[in-house]
Amino acid sequence: MTISINGNKLKSPQINLIYDEDFRPCYWKFEFKNGLKAEIIAGASEDIGEDGGWYIFCNDRMILGPDTTEVTGWTGGGRGKGGKELPKYHDQFFRFRGYVFLMLMIP
Repeated sequence: MTISINGNKLKSPQINLIYDEDFRPCYWKFEFKNGLKAEIIAGASEDIGEDGGWYIFCNDRMILGPDTTEVTGWTGGGRGKGGKELPKYHDQFFRFRGYVFLMLMIP
């Protein structure tokens, strides 16, 4: 099945991260008391700029991504503010992929 919006075909993001003995993706999983389940996978993939960034899913639907803005932490503060803020997204980070999966279990 192909889905198009205004003549643009939608494509599903594929999770394809580098994994070998020297480099592995990071993984975190947690279930909150209110029923929210969260999983985060972050790592590196192919050097394709338009695919880099964060992908946010909620209840199996992608709601944002690939995002490289302040919404997902690319604040651009970096060194100018004591190094406490994250950098602004640029070509050095084209290989970065982050996937956040949120699932709200409603009784």
